[in-house]
Parts: sequence; structure tokens; C-alpha cells
Amino acid sequence: MGKVKTISKSIILLMLIGIMVISSVCLIMPKYYVQTTEWIATSTAKGFYDLGQNSADVVFLGSSHSFTSFSTQELYNKYNITSYNLGSGLQSPIVSYYWLKEMERYQTPKVVVLELIAFFIGNGTPLNASEAWVRNALDPMRWSSVKMEAVDDICRLDPSESKLSYFLPNIRFHERWKELNEDDFSENELRKHNELKGFSPLLLKCGIEDFKPFTVDPEAGVSDFHSIGREYLDKITGFCKDNNIRLILTATPSQDYTIETHNTAQQYSDEHGIEFIDFNAESIYNEINYDFAVDNNDREHPNLSGAHKITDYLGRLLTEEYGLSTHIDEQWENTKSAYEDINNDFALRYENNFTKYLKLINHPRYTVFISANGEWTEALTEKQLQGLRALGLYTDFRDPERESFYAVIKDAKAESERSGSEQIEEYGTLRDGKSHYYIMSAGSGAGNRSSILIDDTEYSLNRKGLNIVVYNTPRRQILDRISFDPFEGNVVLR
Repeated sequence: MGKVKTISKSIILLMLIGIMVISSVCLIMPKYYVQTTEWIATSTAKGFYDLGQNSADVVFLGSSHSFTSFSTQELYNKYNITSYNLGSGLQSPIVSYYWLKEMERYQTPKVVVLELIAFFIGNGTPLNASEAWVRNALDPMRWSSVKMEAVDDICRLDPSESKLSYFLPNIRFHERWKELNEDDFSENELRKHNELKGFSPLLLKCGIEDFKPFTVDPEAGVSDFHSIGREYLDKITGFCKDNNIRLILTATPSQDYTIETHNTAQQYSDEHGIEFIDFNAESIYNEINYDFAVDNNDREHPNLSGAHKITDYLGRLLTEEYGLSTHIDEQWENTKSAYEDINNDFALRYENNFTKYLKLINHPRYTVFISANGEWTEALTEKQLQGLRALGLYTDFRDPERESFYAVIKDAKAESERSGSEQIEEYGTLRDGKSHYYIMSAGSGAGNRSSILIDDTEYSLNRKGLNIVVYNTPRRQILDRISFDPFEGNVVLR
């Protein structure tokens, strides 16, 4: 009995040590979630592995040009075509190839769409991507013969990489404990953000007016692929051919593409009998009514409206020329509302009509902070009053003695509201106490000031009238901040 107890205790101890080691490895591993005001977080790998087997008819591959350009939900909403976007930031050609092989273990797509920018532009590294970006794409891949082959290939091409560090990542990241933040302790929360199936919409309009699409000219010369670009493009082409997958090569609107890169890609496509779609070419650019200043987020990436236009073009091609059949799938049906939320985010950021703006911010995903500065109450119109009332506010906004005013609206309900003639203020918390805020208002008789601090950062524009900050609660992002002076009409100012 004594030996049995000793063995049992040893087994339990080993199990506890194993759990601690695994937990520590998971904790110090980078989480690879985009979490900024511009880039919407997504858990690409988890979403892919959560898909029902053989349910995606189209798969997208490539760098950030891919995951910001091809909207999987838009393709389904308009054409009932199921797809998944396996793009990742600065995705190396070698990573695109091995994710293609990994994808084939779970899905049998009819079409693969590959965005080509990473096959041309080099950054002085053997893999055309830094170690961080290679790991960003490869670490979330499940262990299999595919991943083992990928690690072997990566270390062959880049001897500075260590095979052992891929198997035991805590070796590579053992000092990362010094950089741990909230995201490292809330991975399960972040991993929920896979509802867009790899698509990462951008919400800005770049305003770049001097972009010009080019007229196709086969005599204009060619550009070189990156040193491994041609090698792995050949591998991808061969893999698709061997597995009876139609391959489409694409170039999305970007200032990094030239007529020379177009000619190189077109020559390759012609040689292999592959479709090549260049959205920088004048004919296609004009056909989809693309406007770089309005439809691109920056010099390289389309925003949400640009992704709609690009995806719509592909959808028509896939149905009319590739004969993809349309069908209903609950996995894409169930994410329609999440996609509608993103479209609401985009619309909100560019709505300049105050009454329409009030309707858009009346949404349970948002925490809305309203803080008044100076004189504003007497100029409100009836429609503006109705919009404020619809937010659940009860203050008598016609009373000039209530120019100091603030409200905090959570889950489309007014959680806190106060008004008066003196300076008023309040402290509170968000996300179950993980974030904190301070809101203050001073009307014309109390100092003409407004403040909205979230985690000690000031977001109020502190202008005359109502200052509003919209916080996207589930994504932990400041979505928008505006001011509205009713004496100046019905115009939102940013």
C-alpha cells in the first residue's frame, strides 16, 4: 500500500508539473491578436480549425493585403459562397504554401485565391519576412507532418532559425514574461474573435488623391520575384493542380504594385493557364468603381468599402465563370449579425449627420460617453431631442440651468446621467473593473470644459457643445470621438 501511495503521489506531482509547464508556455507565447483602433482583432487559426470539415469552397491566402481585401462574409451574404481567409501579416511565400497544405487536411476547396505582394517585395531576409511574422502565421498551426516539414524548410532556408524553438517555444520566448500584459491573461476572450473567418476589416479612409491605376502595357518591362517567391509560387501552383483546385492570383489596390510587377505576374499566369486579377489595372479598377482615397485604409490596404468592391468582383467571377454553386451553411448564417456590427462601426465613423449618428451609437456593443461643454441646450431641435431620448436619457435638455451634463450609456441603456449648473464629475469602471473612466462636464456658468478619461487617457475633444466618445466594449477599442454644437446646425465634427 505504501508503494502504491508513493507512486500515486509521484504521478500526481508529475501531472501538476506538466500542467504548470504547459500553462507557462501558453502564457509567455505571443498571442498574435491585432488589437488597435484601426486593425480589428481576429483569431484566424482557431476559426479555421473550428470550421466544419469540407465546408469552405474558397480559401484565401497571402499577406495583410489578403485578409483586408477578401471579405468572407460579404461573399456569402451576396453570393452564398462559403470561404475562409488564411491570410496573415507579411505572410512569407513559404508560409502560404504550408498553410495551403495544412488547409487541404481539413477542407476540399474548389478555388484558392492567392494575393501576390509578398512574392515580390523583399525585406532583406531569407524568408521575405522576419522571424516574428513567420511565427505569427506558423505557431498557431496544429502539429502534424505538415508543420514539421514547414519547420524543416524554414530552418533550411534561414539557418538562424532553431528547430527546437518551434517545438519548445518557451526556449525562444523565455524572457517574454517581462512584457506580459492583459492580453496574455485573456486569451480565451480574444480567441472568440474569429466570427469574420479570417477577414480583418479596416475602417479608415486614406484620402490619398494621387493614386493612378495603370494601363496594361506588356512592353513596359518586368520585375523580379523575391528569391523564394518564384520557388514557392511554383509549389503552390503544382499543389493546386495535383489536387484539382482552381488557383486565382490577385494584386489588390496598393501603391506598392507597378506595371512591371503586373507584367511578371501576367506572364506567369499565362505560362501556367492561371487566372490573374490585378485590381490596380485601369480596366478592373474602373469597372468596380474603385476610389483609392475613399476605399483604401492606407497606401497598401483596402478598407471595408474597398473590400466590398473587390469581393463583389470575385463573387461574380466565381459564380458566372467558375460555376461555383451557392448554398446555405449555418456557419456563415450564424455570423451575419457580427458582420452587420462591423458595417455599423464603419458607418458610424463617417456619419456627419448628428441625428443619424445618434441612431448608430444606440447599440449594445458600445459604451457611449457624453460630456457637455459650455452653452448648448437652447439650440437643440426636436429631432435631436428625440435622438437623445432614444438613448434612454431623461434630462430636461431645454432647461438652460442644466448646461453641465454627462451620461454614460452601456448596453444601449443609460447607466449614469447627471446635469446641473455647476461642474459635475464621476468615476467608474468598464469590463468588470478591468478598465476605469473619469467623466466631467462644466457648462457656460461653470468653466466651459469637458473631460472623458479612459484608463488615464483623455478622449474628449473638449469643444463647445456635446463631446461624445464611443467605446467598442467587446473589442476594447475607442471607435470614435466627436463633438456636436447645436448652434452650428446638425453637423458632427471630428
